[in-house]
Amino acid sequence: MIIQPLKKFRERLGKFYLPVLLLFFFVFSVGIMYSSVQQNNVDYSEGQVAEENIRANKTIENTTATEQKRTLAAEAVSPEYTYQDGLAQTQHDRVAYLFELVATVNSEIKAAYDKEVADVDEDTNVPKPDTGEYIAALKKEFEKLSDDELDFYQALTTNFLTTLFSLNDDELDTVKTYALQLVDEQMAKQIRQSELNSFRSEAVDKVQFLDVTSDMGSVLRFIVNQGIVVNDFPNEKRTEEARQTAMDAVQPVMIYQGEIIVREGSQIDANALEKLQLLGMTNQTFSVFPLIALLLAMVLQMLMVFYYTRQTKDNEKRLNAVTFYVISMVFSILLMKFFQLFQSELVTF
Repeated sequence: MIIQPLKKFRERLGKFYLPVLLLFFFVFSVGIMYSSVQQNNVDYSEGQVAEENIRANKTIENTTATEQKRTLAAEAVSPEYTYQDGLAQTQHDRVAYLFELVATVNSEIKAAYDKEVADVDEDTNVPKPDTGEYIAALKKEFEKLSDDELDFYQALTTNFLTTLFSLNDDELDTVKTYALQLVDEQMAKQIRQSELNSFRSEAVDKVQFLDVTSDMGSVLRFIVNQGIVVNDFPNEKRTEEARQTAMDAVQPVMIYQGEIIVREGSQIDANALEKLQLLGMTNQTFSVFPLIALLLAMVLQMLMVFYYTRQTKDNEKRLNAVTFYVISMVFSILLMKFFQLFQSELVTF
């Protein structure tokens, strides 16, 4: 048994064996473990050259780096859009209804003029309605529309309406056909605000290849610009949800205890200094409290051993128990110190 070789040594010390053994254990334990709790004066600053490897004193999240990664993840998310395909039919109906209103106004004013001519003498000169009357009559028709529809028709300028009413019925039918064709063709696509002008220009460019007069072309270009609108809108809610999901998926950036922050001989840069500040290592002064805590722990441990061994009346068993305990603890402390040093060497590489 491992205790037997110590028997002669124990007999030689006699009653001093137990105090000497406990004193040895106390001094040995404090001497071995003191380097693990020792705190030195440090004052790190940016640009300073590290005299030794500077390691993290604890495991902690690098909140700044984590937040940066989350921000990058959110910025990498493409905006979500909602395509409103029903707007294509809405714009088609609005353009078609404009020509219906124009035809109605033309018919009503012509009928009123013909009636007035029929009611007067042949020698009486009845002035023909001017363009202003046609435009005024058309705008009265606009007033009957809902607010949602009214916005489209109120955007029609006087110059446009003047040119529109200068066209005859055949020209109006031709313009209507081409206008609906061009608007429908573009509105069938997904149009975002940033691409609106491009889609409008594409449709307007096709007008020059149509067999139409200058006035007809002018009317067509205006209607195409008014009829082609954005139908693919940013969906802020879905975009925000996607960004939040991307941010939540980012794993926290950790600084692990024992991790080398700055290698020996290297300068402390801003990034390393930020980590040291996060770890509370930029300005440390010597503290006696870790040593006091270690001493108290050892004293309490020996008091505990002393208390439990006093429960045994057999002196031989008591001494054997204390000896075995001390040997076990010394071996355990040496083993832990070895693994600590071994881990430190691994981290270096």
